[in-house]
Amino acid sequence: MSPASLSPPIATSQPFRWILLIEDDTQLCSLMAQYLARYAFRIVAVHDGKAGLAIAAERAFDLIVLDVMLPAMDGFDVLRNIRKSTTTPVIMLTARASPSDRVKGLELGADDYLPKPFAPEELLARIRAVLRRTGNAGSIEPKHDVISICASNQKVFSCSHETTVDIRCHVRLEFATGNPTF
Repeated sequence: MSPASLSPPIATSQPFRWILLIEDDTQLCSLMAQYLARYAFRIVAVHDGKAGLAIAAERAFDLIVLDVMLPAMDGFDVLRNIRKSTTTPVIMLTARASPSDRVKGLELGADDYLPKPFAPEELLARIRAVLRRTGNAGSIEPKHDVISICASNQKVFSCSHETTVDIRCHVRLEFATGNPTF
């Protein structure tokens, strides 16, 4: 999958919050993107550590959700490198849940550490809390007029509904929403 394989969700009446999701489980990325889209978050998902670090260096994000066990570069190394250049809040989301791993992540600069498995509501609550602490909370209530456009396979999600559109319709949707990927 490309670094922006999950295109950002589209909302109409409130500001977006950009989240960089660095997670190698593509199914989990898709589920998280769909869930968080209801709260006006735009998700950019990448599936290995080096790609995540490159995207984090190229763009500003409101928050980064970072797995530890990643291909190419582990999450601890990604976090160490991110902290050299930015103070963007980072939530570690990982199956590595031992106290020593949690302490390591927090000491390297993570703002929070959530072990897998997790409830999506808890992740949302932690995202809200971190954004409040960093002064970037705004209004993050659920939106019912949110869609998510997946650039890699022309799927369009609206809350719990999913449909596949042809490339012409996909391009029109992206153009209409101001988020062209071409």
